[in-house]
Amino acid sequence: CGPCNETQRSTLVAMWEADELCDIKVLVEGQSFAAHRVVLASGSAYMRARFNSSMSDGGAVPQIELQDVPAFRRFGGYTAYTEGWGLYTEYLPVEYGFYSDPYSDFGRLAMELWRACRLVVDTGLHYHQWDREQAVQYLLENTPNPEGDSRNAIDRYIVYPGQATAYKVGMLEILRLRGMAEEALGEAYDIRDFHDVVLTQGAMPMAVLEERVQAWIEEETGSEQ
Repeated sequence: CGPCNETQRSTLVAMWEADELCDIKVLVEGQSFAAHRVVLASGSAYMRARFNSSMSDGGAVPQIELQDVPAFRRFGGYTAYTEGWGLYTEYLPVEYGFYSDPYSDFGRLAMELWRACRLVVDTGLHYHQWDREQAVQYLLENTPNPEGDSRNAIDRYIVYPGQATAYKVGMLEILRLRGMAEEALGEAYDIRDFHDVVLTQGAMPMAVLEERVQAWIEEETGSEQ
């Protein structure tokens, strides 16, 4: 997402400080939009600082500003984690009813279609041995994206096996872990606490993230799951 203007930033920060972020609607030209990298609904002082930073410079990655973690965790990355979080934050506005009508949701749906097709072409290229043109034609026939974008994307997928697939895998895993936490904690579950567990130790493999979520659940319930 692009940088917010000063009015949008002031409104968002005021709602953040009033613990009203779950009611937020980010408006761009009168419509809500899914912010790929904005951290939503986390109540800790850490995330307030990261939120203010990201809103002021148009999208600073909070991971690099973490304190008391090794450098490799501040500057390293795991695609399923980082891009999975991006897709997850795009989905949050749908859950909270931020889109007023199908037209305002169209851009997000178009990107959902694009990412679904990326799963197909990534698998087709690297497992089913598709050639470049076959993968390009699949995108042209099944997405609204122009030919130039489709050809550039396929070239990227050819040289980076699994990267496109990792986006959706990461998102689905975060949703699965969130559902696990909701079920285990019941009324004690707070989405802001879940987001803190996911974000405050930097990027990590999804298996390690699952261990963190599981440990948090055990700490909150006082029992092993």
